[in-house]
Formats: sequence, structure tokens, C-alpha cells
Amino acid sequence: MPVTPALIYQAGSSHLYSTWSFDGFKGKFSWNNTLLVPLVATLISGAILFYQVVVDLWQKSRRNVLEADASKSATASNTNLHADGPINRAKSYAVVHGGSIILSFKVARLLGCTALFVLSLITIVGEAEGHRDVFKGVFNSGNLPEIAMATAYWYATFLSAVSFLPRNSTQTAVHHANFVLFTAFSVYMCRDIWPLATFTERPVDTSEGSILWVKIALLTFTGVLVPLFAPRKYVPVDPEVNPAEVPAPEQTASIFSLFTYIFLDPLIFEAYKVPHLSHTRLPPLCDYDRSIELSKNAFPLLDPFRGAKKRHLFFSLVQVFFWDYWR
Repeated sequence: MPVTPALIYQAGSSHLYSTWSFDGFKGKFSWNNTLLVPLVATLISGAILFYQVVVDLWQKSRRNVLEADASKSATASNTNLHADGPINRAKSYAVVHGGSIILSFKVARLLGCTALFVLSLITIVGEAEGHRDVFKGVFNSGNLPEIAMATAYWYATFLSAVSFLPRNSTQTAVHHANFVLFTAFSVYMCRDIWPLATFTERPVDTSEGSILWVKIALLTFTGVLVPLFAPRKYVPVDPEVNPAEVPAPEQTASIFSLFTYIFLDPLIFEAYKVPHLSHTRLPPLCDYDRSIELSKNAFPLLDPFRGAKKRHLFFSLVQVFFWDYWR
């Protein structure tokens, strides 16, 4: 019997429709799945990071400091490579990253991101066990959300590894990794933690079993605890003009310590033990609070002879100390 268009329409139209229709595909996979949010955060972070790298390279080429940066990096590398003994090399490498505590947090972040990526791969492979074709089983529509999560974890792992390079600019990679990890943590909080506090809802991803709670624990550690409690590396406001020999505790305190003022506890306890605390025991002044930095930033907004706008002094002071008002 010859195959005619009418026969194809009568016999195969329903099959073709169920195979290629968007509605049939939507039954297995929905673009409204919140597990795609970390992938969107990854794409946004990657685009912003690419823009920042391009701008940074362009600015360095304009200022003709590429050779200076290369020599500094080479000097740091030579210091690490030619130090006497492995212990001294490790100490030198830790100093480049801001100290052994900061380096320990970086190692913990890298290990946590690697574990998240491996657990995500285990979940993907577990979903594909019942399929004859392993490739189709891994990349089926039901696995796409978990593949998106694995991509986000791989990106965070890559950025965590980049943070070990002996350059100040690698701190930007840490910020982007924290952003992606906190986004993934927020998604799991909404899907699987918040329902536990209600009477009508249930966690969405309980089918993963115990792996789910291991992932949430790792995301809590890498996406919340590490960014909150990791000390910050001291970065001078102007490295070429009098960088502080001993940085102020405020400039190296963790985010949690900065918001709760825990970095002032040693000073408070010392003042409690003595009848009078000498001014020499006070911590050093922050770089950005020095008079030369304050005048450089404030005079163009306050002094009419430096180009300040003709307006009431109150509004100029608010503009100068805008961020201090919000602290």
C-alpha cells in the first residue's frame, strides 16, 4: 500500500504530535523549575566576571602596569618556590593569601564545592540507571534541572580553585563563587527546608534520599558559614602610598564580626582589666579613615574651589558620609 500524505496524517499525526509537541515535553520538564535559578545566577555571574576581567585588563594596559604586576607575581612565585624547606614555602604562600586562616577557609570552600559537584553527578547517574541508552538516560528531560545544578557547582568549584592564585584580583572570583553558592542554598531552603516549618507542604526533593540533606549541609557550610566567618584579606586603599604595616582589625574582620563588632572584643576586655587604657593600645586607623583619604574624597564635594556644587552644606555632608549612615 503506497504511503500517502493522508495516511501519514491519519496514522502518525498523533505520534508526531506527542513526540515533538512542546506540551508533551513540558509534561516531563518545566522551565518554572526553581532548580534552574542557580544556572541563571551562574550565567549572570559569568557575564559580569567576563566584563570585569576585560575592564581590568584594559585599565592595566592604559596605565602600563602589566609589567609591574607580572614582576610582582613572579617575585611572589619565586618567594614560594625558593623558600628554604616546605614549611617556609607553606608559610610564604599563606602570607600571599592573607594568612593561614584565610587559606584554610579557601581550602574548605574548594572541598565543599567539589563534594557538591560529585554528589550532583551521583544524582544524575542514579536517575539514568533504568535506561537502556546511558547517554539518553543522563540527558533526559527529567535530569535537566540536576544538570543545571551540576553546572553551577562546577562553576563554583572552578572559581574556588582560581582563588588560590597569588593575585589580589582573585578575590573577585571568591565573591562570584559566594553569590552562586548562596543562590543554590536559597533555592533549597525554599524547596526543602521551609516546607518543614509548615503543616500543609512537604519537601520537594525527598526522592534524592540522604544525599539531599548532605547537599543542604554542604551548601550551608560553603554558601553561608564560610562567607560569614572567613576573615577578609587586607587590601590597601592606595598600595603605592603608605600601606599600613599592621592593618586595622576592622579591615580584616569577617562579615559576621563586622556587623556584630566582635573584632572590638579584645580591646573591650583589655580596657575592663585595667583602670586606664592608654591611647597607644587603640587599634590602628583604617586606611580609608586617614585624613589624606578623607580630604581626597570629601573636598571635591564640600569645597567650592575644588568644584563642589553650590548647595546647602547638609546635602554635601550626607553625600560624603552616605555609606556611614547606613552602617
